[in-house]
Amino acid sequence: MDAMMRRLRDPRKFDGALLPTMAFDTPNWGGYWRGPAWPRIFCYVSMALAQSDHGAEGFEWLARAIYSNLGPLLPETVDPKAYPPGEHAGGSVRIMGYDVLDTMLFPEVAGLRTWGGNDLIVAPGAAPQKVYVRGQKWMGDRYDAIFEPGHPTQIRRNGQPLPSLASDRLWRASHDGQRVSFGPLQVPAASEAQR
Repeated sequence: MDAMMRRLRDPRKFDGALLPTMAFDTPNWGGYWRGPAWPRIFCYVSMALAQSDHGAEGFEWLARAIYSNLGPLLPETVDPKAYPPGEHAGGSVRIMGYDVLDTMLFPEVAGLRTWGGNDLIVAPGAAPQKVYVRGQKWMGDRYDAIFEPGHPTQIRRNGQPLPSLASDRLWRASHDGQRVSFGPLQVPAASEAQR
């Protein structure tokens, strides 16, 4: 993972204004299939980064992909060297939600995760600034959260405030009838996880 992150952060490889599909220093870089950013696939990259303790990077790439959507014309591909993107010419498709997956995954990468369907996990720390997540569904209820670096995470269930959660750890929700509570999520150290 460290080698992959070094390549991802290297401006000669992948660290452009947007994430290219091929490294910038690839011979014959450029053209429809050879380098442009495809915003619809950023959700997969972001989810993988968030699940492997690189949530801040996942959040950043996902936010950039969503921001590349300029309106009624959704970009199929975007120049990864130009950000924020200018007007999209060619390569744009009307009425196709190519980046709908990015938008759907945003709450989970920001830190209000419902991965696996049965768990609700609050994972603060990915967003570089104050972020409001609204309407994440879990066990028939709607959850909203305000993530702000260095501040407790504010959670609301069906519009009603729940106790704030410290931003220095992961939290897992438990559901007992009508009662919902959050407890610290014990994450095994990397050495334990490899046993």
